[in-house]
Amino acid sequence: MVQGTDISFAARDIKRVLKLKSNPFPNAPSYHERKANKNYRLEEVQECLCLEGREWVLHKDGRPHHLRRNDLEPMAKGSEFSFEKSSKDLIM
Repeated sequence: MVQGTDISFAARDIKRVLKLKSNPFPNAPSYHERKANKNYRLEEVQECLCLEGREWVLHKDGRPHHLRRNDLEPMAKGSEFSFEKSSKDLIM
């Protein structure tokens, strides 16, 4: 209840209110499946977002940590990506 009004937090209602489209990749594995299988496809992320020849900044143990903003393609720089935050969830 928000300010005396019942609010539905069902996924379909949230999608409707936010005008989100259905999953454009229905056959793709879910986030949880990818995380469980350690299928992060980091090379694909790097290929799509980075300028040629640019690499991940690595942890001391060699795991990818984040991408430098200056290493990103111009279109990717305009997006709100936080690789440092998300890398904690992606790489453990």
